[in-house]
Amino acid sequence: MKYRLTILNLLSGLLLIGTVIYTISNYSELDMGLMLMITFIIIAVAGLFVDFLLQALTRNLKPKKRLFVRNVPVLLIVGIIIIVFISNLAHDIKIRNVPDDYTGAIGIAYNVPNVPKLSANGFKIDFPANGIILTSSEIEESNDLSEISFLRKNGSGILPSTAYFKKDGSDEVMIGAWKGSFSEEVIYNCNGTEVIIKVVMLGKQSEEEKAILKLSEIKEKLGEYCN
Repeated sequence: MKYRLTILNLLSGLLLIGTVIYTISNYSELDMGLMLMITFIIIAVAGLFVDFLLQALTRNLKPKKRLFVRNVPVLLIVGIIIIVFISNLAHDIKIRNVPDDYTGAIGIAYNVPNVPKLSANGFKIDFPANGIILTSSEIEESNDLSEISFLRKNGSGILPSTAYFKKDGSDEVMIGAWKGSFSEEVIYNCNGTEVIIKVVMLGKQSEEEKAILKLSEIKEKLGEYCN
C-alpha cells in the first residue's frame, strides 16, 4: 500500500511537530500546561493512526472515490470544530484590562459587603493601578480569575497563572499548580461576611513573592474597609 498525503495526516503531522517543538522549547515554563501538550501529542498520533487505517481500508477504491472518502469527511469535521470553537470563544472570551506598565500579580476580593458589583457580568474587568478589586459580586465562571482568560496589556494577550496559597495560612504559595494542601481561594472574615480572595500572576510563574505581596495588600485593604 502506498501511503499518500491527506488532510488528516497533514494536520496530525503539523500538530505533532509543532507540539513537540513547543514543549522542548518551553519545557521549564509549562508546569500544568505539560499535560495539555501531552494531550495534543496523543491526539496527533491518534490522527496518524486513524489515517493509516483509513488508507488501508480504502486502497481498493477508485481514485476519485478514494480521494473523497479520505479527505472530505475530515475536512467537514475540522470545519465544524473550528466553527464551534470560534463561536464559543466569541461568547465566552474574558477580557482583563490592566495598566500598560503593570507587572506582577492582580487580585479580586469577592463577596465584600456594600461595594459595587462587577459590571458586564464579569466578562470584562478593568483593573486599577494597584491591581486590586473589591467587589460584592459572588464568584462565577465569567468573573473567576482562575478561568483561562485573555488579559490585555498594550493590546496583547497574557495567560494568567493561578496562585495557590497554603491552607494553614503560612506565607507559602505555588503558581499554576494544584496541591492538596494548597487552595486557590483565601478566606477573609469581613464583619461576619466570608470574603473570598483570588490572586493570579500575569504570565510568569517564577515570582511567588509577588503573589504573596499582592495577597497581603488585599488583606490590608480589606482590613481598612471592614474595620
